[in-house]
Amino acid sequence: MKNTTIIAIAILHFSFSALAQKSTPITDISVPTDTTAVQLPIEKPDAKDPQLQLPDVLILGKDQYHRNVKNKKELTPESPTLIRRQAPYESMSTWFKRQDQKPTFDSDSLSIRQTWIKVKGGSFLTFTGDAGYWQRFRGGDAAAYAWFDRSEGQFHNSKYGEGGGVGKFNYTAAPGVTALFRGEYSRFGRGLHSTGFQLNDATRGGGAGLFAADLQYDVKELSHGTIGVKFGGMAMTSTGQVQLDRSSDFFYDLHLDYATQYRKTVLKGKGQYARETLETSADSARIQSGFGAIGFEILQPLSNYFSFVMGADLQFFTHDTLSNKTRFSPFARLNFIPSDKVGLSLHLTTGLKNSTFLQHWEDNPYLAHRLPQQPSDENFGFKLKGDIEISQYMKFKASFVRQWMKEVFYWQPDQTGLFHLEPIADAKLSEIELGVVAEISPKTHLQASFIDLSDKIAGIADSLNLDADLNRLPYRPDFRIPVRASIQLLPKMNLTLTAEIVGERKKDITTFATLPTYSLFHIDLNYEVYENVSALLSVRNLLNAKYAVWDGYPEMGFVLLAGIRARF
Repeated sequence: MKNTTIIAIAILHFSFSALAQKSTPITDISVPTDTTAVQLPIEKPDAKDPQLQLPDVLILGKDQYHRNVKNKKELTPESPTLIRRQAPYESMSTWFKRQDQKPTFDSDSLSIRQTWIKVKGGSFLTFTGDAGYWQRFRGGDAAAYAWFDRSEGQFHNSKYGEGGGVGKFNYTAAPGVTALFRGEYSRFGRGLHSTGFQLNDATRGGGAGLFAADLQYDVKELSHGTIGVKFGGMAMTSTGQVQLDRSSDFFYDLHLDYATQYRKTVLKGKGQYARETLETSADSARIQSGFGAIGFEILQPLSNYFSFVMGADLQFFTHDTLSNKTRFSPFARLNFIPSDKVGLSLHLTTGLKNSTFLQHWEDNPYLAHRLPQQPSDENFGFKLKGDIEISQYMKFKASFVRQWMKEVFYWQPDQTGLFHLEPIADAKLSEIELGVVAEISPKTHLQASFIDLSDKIAGIADSLNLDADLNRLPYRPDFRIPVRASIQLLPKMNLTLTAEIVGERKKDITTFATLPTYSLFHIDLNYEVYENVSALLSVRNLLNAKYAVWDGYPEMGFVLLAGIRARF
């Protein structure tokens, strides 16, 4: 722990020392968004080299007073987001998402069509590739993206492979009426390491898909609405010498909202209903659940510096074998922007938080075939966020989150080595994040943060008389330190350095056993050979760290990849 902290402090110290020699103004710094998604760090794309991904937010094009929505964290994320299983060497980070680095096609006003392809191969017969196509036309645009990723793996029965495609079509049918269609499908397969599963050479495979359609319309000058549908699911089979188990999941989600403005006050009504069906072959179980909400929001500017949002949702959850739940969930947000360099916000939340089987699989590829279809329940949540621009060259980010959970779920392995979700009552979760985004020089940019995580589980601690060190949720690390630096070495050569330090994680709720702290360092080199062709070199896990994200499933060590990228 001491060594990894010293490394992180040294990196930050180097960054701040270099800022004193800065001579030119900052050109482009994008403050990352809040997310805990696990994603692969990649080189920063540009408008002519699009890493075509579906963004995590739907930008409607108008602000609160002109019906343009910009606050991405308060909107339902644009769905479907890309279903993409994490590679063994991927890091965990709150800042480095592919979606946060997506290109802005409109910045290249002369381009109406873009095509690109990228392929890499290397250690352990690892091969990755992706390709994309985007075209703008009168009234809208269309995009398509496909990828594959496969490897023989470093350990016995750790082979994996995946691939899929995603598409988006956006069309303005009439003034004030826009339709957006999105769809995707992926296939996956992986070995279930013999150390993590009761049968040797057991494998897992399946497919997942999503489709979504939204219609956005202006009713009149100061009113607008959205109506949409989303449906999808997945099928997953685990096999050895005989079939072990099979799961099939399907869900649909209907949602709508309507907003209108009276003077400076914005009023919004909304509704949602989601239905999910999960079938498992082992016990021939068929479980159905439903989640819905009806609510309202009021946005009121208090002054030139303050704005206030309040609202409430009436939530309900139904289950075919459990008692139903109904929850009245008020919430509020206070935004304070005293200048264009300082922004503060306070969020207060309550209510049920529902997740589908597909979302759980995105978090843990080794999940069991049957999980409890229940939402977590938040009694009260408190979040304070702040962004401060210290100078033209540096921005700071800080946040404090505290949640009082009536019920929350955690990952726990069973006798087969797969992971179940178990409920626990009366848990208090905390998160503190301090971060910096800086332009050290015109050719060097840095993003870094320190995230401290802590838990207090009063219910189980009291019942089992646990030591304070055991009072933590399994697989929730003590801390995270993500660092990313991009450097232009030569006019046609770019280097990206990524580091990720993850603290200890408990294996079990009632024991002292932990997974140790690990540090990952990655290097990505991009050299433009010709105008539209670049050579690629990547090193994953540079120090060959021995680690496992999930107990019993060790991840690959040092991996060297080389390839080529072309755009047309």
